[in-house]
Amino acid sequence: MKLRFQADADFNEILVRALLRREPSIDFQTALAAGLMGLSDVEVLSLAA
Repeated sequence: MKLRFQADADFNEILVRALLRREPSIDFQTALAAGLMGLSDVEVLSLAA
């Protein structure tokens, strides 16, 4: 099973980009890319599940 990660809007996008530069095979999506800006943490967790 491949691990997938979803960052919420409060997660530092610079860290996400740095992580993906270091390990591009990680499936990590930002809140902006997923269209999740403005959603609560509970809503993001529900969608990620």
